[in-house]
Amino acid sequence: MSLKLSISEQDLTLVGSELCAKITDSVAKRLSYGGVLELAEVNLVTREEIQALNKEHRGLDEATDVLSFPTSTALSRLAAKETQDEVLLGTIIICPEKAEIYKESLAELVLHGLLHLYGFDHETDLESWLALERPIVAELGEPSIVGIVTENQAQ
Repeated sequence: MSLKLSISEQDLTLVGSELCAKITDSVAKRLSYGGVLELAEVNLVTREEIQALNKEHRGLDEATDVLSFPTSTALSRLAAKETQDEVLLGTIIICPEKAEIYKESLAELVLHGLLHLYGFDHETDLESWLALERPIVAELGEPSIVGIVTENQAQ
């Protein structure tokens, strides 16, 4: 059972390879399906690029910090154990400029994006989201990973 991230070497340096490994291990422990290798692409983009994607896919003409684009059949294939091959869960798009403005770490946004790829949505089911996010954040033991939704709920 394994979850891997596909990140360019340059982007991985920005996000933090050791922290990304911790995140993927923690998420895989809780959510991976039956020994199948799962893969998520992570791309870092400019403010203009993420704004264009947000407008095209969500109808919001504004830049955001993170977008997730799940592969349409990935979760159903994993749940049905239809494959033993690597399955692409989807793509996570992160805007470092917006992350800096919101004072979020890039690794935090990787976690946020992965939870969305697995089908969790903090806007429609905050309780389930927090029940999953909190133990992962606690396990990581990283002060820089505060949990986007968790922190916002405390305010």
